[in-house]
Amino acid sequence: MPPTSLQLLAPSEEYRADTADFLGKVFSAVGYYRVLKNYENTVCTSYDERSSRIGLKDGQIVTHCGVSRYTMRVGSARLCVAGIGGVGTRPDCRGRGYMSETMRGVLEGVRDRGYDMSLLFGVEGMYGRYGYVRAWNETCCHVAYPDLPENAQVSNLRRFVPAWRADLAALYNRFHRAATGSAVRSTQERGWFHPQPDAAGYLWTGRSRSPAGYVIAKVEGDVLNILDFTGDPLEILGAARRVARMRSCRNLCFSCVSEADPLTKLLRRGTCRLDVRCRRCGGAMVRTINLAACLQKMAGELSRRLAASPMCDWRGSLLVADACDSVCLHIRNGSVRPGGAQSVKHALRGGPAIAQLLIGTDNPDEVIDAARIRTSGDAASLTKALFPRQDPLLSPLDRF
Repeated sequence: MPPTSLQLLAPSEEYRADTADFLGKVFSAVGYYRVLKNYENTVCTSYDERSSRIGLKDGQIVTHCGVSRYTMRVGSARLCVAGIGGVGTRPDCRGRGYMSETMRGVLEGVRDRGYDMSLLFGVEGMYGRYGYVRAWNETCCHVAYPDLPENAQVSNLRRFVPAWRADLAALYNRFHRAATGSAVRSTQERGWFHPQPDAAGYLWTGRSRSPAGYVIAKVEGDVLNILDFTGDPLEILGAARRVARMRSCRNLCFSCVSEADPLTKLLRRGTCRLDVRCRRCGGAMVRTINLAACLQKMAGELSRRLAASPMCDWRGSLLVADACDSVCLHIRNGSVRPGGAQSVKHALRGGPAIAQLLIGTDNPDEVIDAARIRTSGDAASLTKALFPRQDPLLSPLDRF
């Protein structure tokens, strides 16, 4: 057996306590017991033990790469995504290639487990070697308290402890039903909800006295940092305004917003500052796992986009190929139907950056140019119609 070889196993119940202890020690900067609690919560909700991997050397855990299963929206489509988290190597075993073995072991198994895509939030320069590319930029919106709209009002505001609730998950799903990148939150018992230290929740009710929206925020100096929100955009700003006044905050920061979100669009009509952080190989990163499955699940969304575009009357077949798979999109009468690969005139041939087109990371012509994706025939025009920019985003409360 080569000296770098590990015994790769799924962290089943037999290894659950040892895995929790390993993660608590590797990520001790976060807090040992906080990591243990987080691991316990994920095991009961989104953690996929059969797809996750631990690496053993001489019977001891030296690596861990976790997979969390969640459903991601791409417009009206829903994709099964392997969220990669808890990636760690025991400090005295780093630099030996152990994590490369573990990561590749995970990626070899997730396709057979029904995953369409994979997403992670990574350190700079580490995950490109595994086929991951930038998923989106991190955008924050800053606004001073006096610059909030004066007509932003909300009544019946009350505080709640941020935790998973079926009614709030259903409310989030309703308001974000077409928001690309967002997670479909579980309305079943013990749905996933990432805890945020020192954060407080504030919700308001409608005429039926059921929740109509909420904000989850924490105070950082004189800034009210809003981490998650749901509801009518003007009511969200009204709630944020009241909370900022109650907490003596002169400034507000809506962290991790999408420029496509109605709230961001409303803020941009007034005075605010958008900070966009672009990272070439770090932060939110994505890769396809099964291109054919992605396009099959996106067929309805692609048909809708095509019908609303100047290419609505186009007929023919478009080949889409990434580093591993090739799929033909057969287009007839405004309908897009994925099928097996064929030799066709119109083709879109690329590598990992095809994943950016699928989720709409940037304008499609920018993705094609930056990644040197090869196009032929009408592929460039069809790409603009089928894969427009979406400004995707995943809330911090849904991350893994």
